[in-house]
Amino acid sequence: MRPFKKHFIIDVSGSSDGHINRHHRYYAKRALKQIQVTVADHPKACLDDWVRLYAILVKRHRLRGIKAFSRTAFSIQFEVPGLVIFRASRNRRTIGMHLWYLQSGIACSHLSAFDQEGYSLRAAYALHWSAIVQERAWRETDAMVFPYLSADGPQTKR
Repeated sequence: MRPFKKHFIIDVSGSSDGHINRHHRYYAKRALKQIQVTVADHPKACLDDWVRLYAILVKRHRLRGIKAFSRTAFSIQFEVPGLVIFRASRNRRTIGMHLWYLQSGIACSHLSAFDQEGYSLRAAYALHWSAIVQERAWRETDAMVFPYLSADGPQTKR
């Protein structure tokens, strides 16, 4: 695999705490007290929620052109083998999602999107944390690739 950017590589068979800085762990654990995170059994069933959340992202960041994916583009992406969707919800309503692709033992973060409640509750931290610790979603792989840089540059953990 040739990474597009510098990445963290995390061995998910070990402890999850050592890979995440204290600040991120704090917000993840705090968010997880207020929301539920699940892995979608049928990604295609999440398409409507995803399109709704991504429309919020498009508006929030004024995305245009190829970055403002259409529903048709997402319906095609949701057919790609290896798609794993982490869903954040509160009171049975989807407030955020994070899309990952698994291929050749590597999990790559693709996109995430949230509604206002998801942003307020910092659901992104909970979704990243859950992607690391939920063995069920990663049973086919032993490594994940995360697009993060720490303040002192890229780090590799294997």
